[in-house]
Amino acid sequence: MNIVQINSVYGVKSTGIIVKDISMLLQEYGNTSIVVSPQKTDDPTVINIGNSIDWKIHAIYTRLFGKQALASINATRKLLVQLNKIKPDIIHLHNIHSNFINYKLLLQYTAENNIPVVLTLHDCWFLTGKCFHFFDIGCTKWKSGCENCPKRFKDIPSVLADNAKTVYQLRKELYTKNKLYIVGCSQWITEIAKESPLCVNADIRYIYNGVDTNTFNPDKGNLRGKLNIDQESFVIITMANKWFDDVNERIRNKIVNMLEEKDCLIIVGCKEGQLTVQQKKGYKGRIITMPHIKDREELAKVYNTGNVFINLTHIDTLPTVNMEALSCSLPVITYQAGGSGELVDPGVTGYVVNDFLDDYAIIKALQNVKSGYISRQKCREKAVSSFNKLENYKEYLKLYEEIGNNRIEIL
Repeated sequence: MNIVQINSVYGVKSTGIIVKDISMLLQEYGNTSIVVSPQKTDDPTVINIGNSIDWKIHAIYTRLFGKQALASINATRKLLVQLNKIKPDIIHLHNIHSNFINYKLLLQYTAENNIPVVLTLHDCWFLTGKCFHFFDIGCTKWKSGCENCPKRFKDIPSVLADNAKTVYQLRKELYTKNKLYIVGCSQWITEIAKESPLCVNADIRYIYNGVDTNTFNPDKGNLRGKLNIDQESFVIITMANKWFDDVNERIRNKIVNMLEEKDCLIIVGCKEGQLTVQQKKGYKGRIITMPHIKDREELAKVYNTGNVFINLTHIDTLPTVNMEALSCSLPVITYQAGGSGELVDPGVTGYVVNDFLDDYAIIKALQNVKSGYISRQKCREKAVSSFNKLENYKEYLKLYEEIGNNRIEIL
């Protein structure tokens, strides 16, 4: 089969790694795989789209009118010429809301040429008229048309006009004209897609993302010696983007205050200003900050240094970090936020807290892990059985084959 994937990045960040993994798996099984991305790469299977000037103009257009992925007309037309030569059997869209493509032109093309389209929902953008997530503000307008968007001036602001309703109607029209297969990367977002008026004619299912369970492995060693952390110390691992979120100020202070003298908190992915977090007077435990860690082997060693991973996310479709931590046999504590909670078996591989204001439940969960109530072996077993990326991404190959067979029958 001839499969074209389109994504904002390739080989880096969560979606870029997923796209590359699927592409390599396709090729391993004898298929032709092409990836379209604005990211420059030497990979011959990747088509670069647009240029820096086009991307900047597109970004300005988005910020003025709120019409993300509806500029870049010339770049998209050039891509369509290339697609005519490639003759894809399926076009698979991942994250395209990054100022590089015009999805109206693309989906008109797929409809006219009877090319099936797979949409993977890494967030909620394909289901709304503007935003990436609505759960965090309790918005339900995605069910009726996205008029008067409450996030007009949030995330990427729409300065001159609120076009959420117009964009929503456009997506409904384009989706209806296409043979659409929607894949949620979590059960949570899949159920949302099933409720969406935009997806009434689509085939909807979920396929979990995955991680390299060989790389994220408890046998890969840890950094306790290098960081001078006592082997008996209780070590909490967390990610900076959620830890330093303003809404988490209260709970993060309580977590730090509960640390005992030998305990340690490691915050990964800190920006420059966050790297200089000072040990405040009265804190008994030790705080270690680290920058973003690109090397997967090194990141695995960080997880292996810990006793527990805490993810304070208030909205996330399917946090890769949860799966990475579990694969390193690390119990996970998180909120029931988006798809974050469904990755954890409560009381078996960690704890899920339903209420963002329930600080006691977070502290109690940490104490339970510290007391040894969670089996690290169960955490590892869960990751290997449910989050092995090679096994999970084979489900995409099965989907492609299913679509191909259906297309042959129609033709």
